[in-house]
Amino acid sequence: MMPRAIEKDELAMAAIDQFLTAMLNNRGTDLHLNVGLPPTLRVDQQMASFNVSAIDEQQIIDVLREICPPNSWDTFR
Repeated sequence: MMPRAIEKDELAMAAIDQFLTAMLNNRGTDLHLNVGLPPTLRVDQQMASFNVSAIDEQQIIDVLREICPPNSWDTFR
């Protein structure tokens, strides 16, 4: 089962919101974001990858920076 594509109007949202919205729209329970792999959802106990390019290191950093408080980011980096 292939997850539903992320729609263009969803691109204005924060990156993590796009992934979480897609997860909910696909009845997913887990979201897996790993450098070098496309975003992947767990749907009905099975893993399903989005039909998009693999996530690179900068994309992961961008997603994390959006949700991480600045003082925690300094510790994380």
